[in-house]
Amino acid sequence: MNKFITITSDFGKSSHYLAILKAGILSKISNIKIIEICNEIKNFDIEEGAYLLKNTYKNFPNGSIHIFTIENDYTKHFPIIAEIDNHFFIGANNGFIGLIEKNKINRVIKIKFNQESSHFLNEIGKCAAKLANGQFYNLEEEIKDYKLLYNNNIRKNKNNIIGKILYIDNYGNLITNIDKSSFEKWSFDNNFKISVGFENFYKINNSCSNVDPGSPFCIFNSSNLLEIGIYYGDASKLLGMQKNSPVVILKKN
Repeated sequence: MNKFITITSDFGKSSHYLAILKAGILSKISNIKIIEICNEIKNFDIEEGAYLLKNTYKNFPNGSIHIFTIENDYTKHFPIIAEIDNHFFIGANNGFIGLIEKNKINRVIKIKFNQESSHFLNEIGKCAAKLANGQFYNLEEEIKDYKLLYNNNIRKNKNNIIGKILYIDNYGNLITNIDKSSFEKWSFDNNFKISVGFENFYKINNSCSNVDPGSPFCIFNSSNLLEIGIYYGDASKLLGMQKNSPVVILKKN
């Protein structure tokens, strides 16, 4: 069997929740590859978790199953399976699928839980395992009124673009929500200034390695999002930036 189940969570390193989830999977299927994308998402930060999952899932084969357990209070949000871009995503109906690929959602199905289960994570694991075996497990119905979250759109006029820091990686690089297509349509004359904290940038680098160690850079990353960093440094600390901090691009006079 060449099936994968991935896990993205805010469990951290010290909790037992990951073990409960994996036990549910392995109780129903043993020859399965379980890949942990990240278990150290900031608590309840759906946007951060979805960013990492969105930029990872396409590297797995079609038919892979992705468990997303962030802000998964099933007393508030019932569990779902979403078929998106030939992959399956399991999690709470808290809107996370809108941050993955909202235009590629094929169907969303409500999961019926075993009310006598000792732990909902164990049930989620069993659901993923059954799905890997080709069975739709404890399903109630296909639904159309599922919840969708959206990334805050950039604000743009003829003089400026205003975005924000979407994610800060382990190196302190600042990933923004400003996409390459929007930027290029706006800055057709390449006459711009990017303001990030107290630092200004006047060009887009082809690669972070194009600058000297300790120097700042601006690139469009593999996700085609504007990324600001310091080569062999920590931009988040040195520029005093945090998640949701503003990034402003201005037309130069």
